[in-house]
This record gives sequence, C-alpha cells and structure tokens, in this order.
Amino acid sequence: MKTILHTAATAFILMFSSFTPSGNEPCDCVAAAPQQNNKPLFICENRANPGQPIKCRVERGKTTYLFTNKKTRADRYEFEVTATQGTNANKVFFTDLVIKDERSSSGVYSVLFYYATNAGYMWKISKPDYLRVSYDTKSNELSFEAVGKMSSFLDTKNGYGPGEVEKTMKERFKQKGFSEENMIRAASAYFILNYTKAFQS
Repeated sequence: MKTILHTAATAFILMFSSFTPSGNEPCDCVAAAPQQNNKPLFICENRANPGQPIKCRVERGKTTYLFTNKKTRADRYEFEVTATQGTNANKVFFTDLVIKDERSSSGVYSVLFYYATNAGYMWKISKPDYLRVSYDTKSNELSFEAVGKMSSFLDTKNGYGPGEVEKTMKERFKQKGFSEENMIRAASAYFILNYTKAFQS
C-alpha cells in the first residue's frame, strides 16, 4: 500500500512539474492584458496633402472622439475634439496645441495642450495648466506630464489596464518613427484616452 501511495505521489509531482515553465519559456502566470490591447489606440485619415488638417478618432468606452489638428503657425495647431454617441455629436474641447522644438539644445521635442474652458462665445485658455507629451531623441522615448490643474483631470478608466496606454503608445510610436505628424497624433490620442475629465468641467 505504501508503495502504491509513493508511486502515485511521485507521478503527481512529476505531472505538476511538467506544467511549470522553464526559464526560456513565456509564463502566463498573470492575467492577460485586456483584449482592447489588440485594437489600435487611434485611427487616422490618410493625408494625401501635407497641408490638410490631421484628423483621427479614438474609441473610449461607448463614446467616439473625433479630433482635428489644424496648423495655424509653424509651432501651433488648433486642437478640436468632438464626442459622438449614437446620432449625437458635440464639440467638447478646443484649445491651442503648441510645439516646443528643443532638439538642438536638450534633444527634446514637446507637444503642449493648454487647458481651456467654454466661455460661451469662445474658449478661454489657461496657459499655467497643460499636458506635455515629450519625445527624447537621445533615449528614443515618449514621456507624459500634466502640469497645474490639468493633473486633476487624469482618468484612466478607459478600458485599458494600468499603464497600458503609455506602454502601447511608446511601442507603436517607436514603430512609426519620429515626425511632427506622428507626435501630434500620438499626443492627441493620449490626451483623449487619459484626460477626458478636462472636457466635462
């Protein structure tokens, strides 16, 4: 009887160890990333004419956000966001998007979104409050920083796991490579995915 129990116990241990991954195999011990990770963070129109506005859409929950960046100066765009649910479409945000190109000195290229509120006849921009998305040419990395009141609008309940938007955005930006257009697309989508509370105030 002892021999039978010993044999059974040994077989169980061997069976269990066969499911333990070796150091060279991937481990699925943690929950898989949300299924939404396989979807694009944003989808943009192809631009046949570089002078045309940049137009893209972002899916966030049940709402589709359409954003347009229209160049008004060498270092400035008008950033407009429209929210669509079903047949209803509303303009929810409008501000200046400003380019800070310091690659020749610090190696950093930044895109700034100033916080703005709807004053009825115009959008009032608050320059002390902004989101900055930066690209460091030395590290080939994107970074994200909310300054002033903008930091209080962070809302990561966007259907992605913690830090997943940042990670995916960085990876896909590296695949696309640096350009002003790619910076603006990525920064705008990041802003919408994580800072929609700025639209509701």
